[in-house]
Amino acid sequence: MKRRFVSREKLEIPRINAIALPTIFLILLFFFIMLTSIRKDKIVVGEVDAPQATELSALGKKAIITTIYIGKPNEKAKSLNCIQLNDQVMTVAQVEYYMKKKRASLNPNEYSLLMVKLKIDKDTPMGIVSDVKQALRRANVLNIFYSARPE
Repeated sequence: MKRRFVSREKLEIPRINAIALPTIFLILLFFFIMLTSIRKDKIVVGEVDAPQATELSALGKKAIITTIYIGKPNEKAKSLNCIQLNDQVMTVAQVEYYMKKKRASLNPNEYSLLMVKLKIDKDTPMGIVSDVKQALRRANVLNIFYSARPE
C-alpha cells in the first residue's frame, strides 16, 4: 500500500543557487545603462566661454532647471548674438512666452523649484542679458543662476 501523506519533517527546502545572482545583477545593470539617456542640448550658440568667478557654489536641492545660452551663433547670421533655449534660437519675446507656458504647466507648490541657468559668453553685451532677465521677470521666473568657470 502506498503512502499518501508525507510528513513535513522529511521534506527539505531547496537551497537558492546564489552563483547566478551577480550575473543577473550585471545584466540588469547593463540593460538600464543602455536604455537610459542623459539629456544633452544641441548647442546652436557657438562655444560659450563663461567668465571666471571666485565664489562658486553648486545647486543643492533638486530643481526644474532650464538652461538659456546667450552668445555668438555657430553659423553666419544676421545678429551678432543669439539666445538659445531647448535646441531652438529664440527672441526675447519667445523666451518670455515659453517660460510663462512652462510655469503654467507646473503645480503651485513646484513654482519655487523652477530655476533658470544662464550660460552667457563673456563677450556678450549686457543689454541682451538685461532684456532676457526682464523677460524672465515678466514671466514671473525669479530664480536665476549664472554659469561660470572657476579661476
